[in-house]
Amino acid sequence: MCGEPEIRAAYAEAQEISMATYTRLVTDSGAFAAVKRFAATPEAAALTGARRRFLDKTLADFHKNGADLDDAKKAELTALDAELARLTLTFAQNVLDSTNAFE
Repeated sequence: MCGEPEIRAAYAEAQEISMATYTRLVTDSGAFAAVKRFAATPEAAALTGARRRFLDKTLADFHKNGADLDDAKKAELTALDAELARLTLTFAQNVLDSTNAFE
């Protein structure tokens, strides 16, 4: 079932849309700036436990995913993410095909 061409094509299209949306979210300078502004407030400084960890992880994720890069670097990162997603999908499909052929 997962090897059917229609399902593969639909999954590939959905993955492309999903990756583009995710990349757009995690590189959004406005959202990153808003979280950084909140992180600089006394309310954020008073956070403890899971809430503090969530804020710290959110800031780290924005940074790690390139939210503080300039527009040219963001475009390059977006292209690399799209290519990685495409190659990962192709690899997974090749493994599935090889496994099915072996059986």
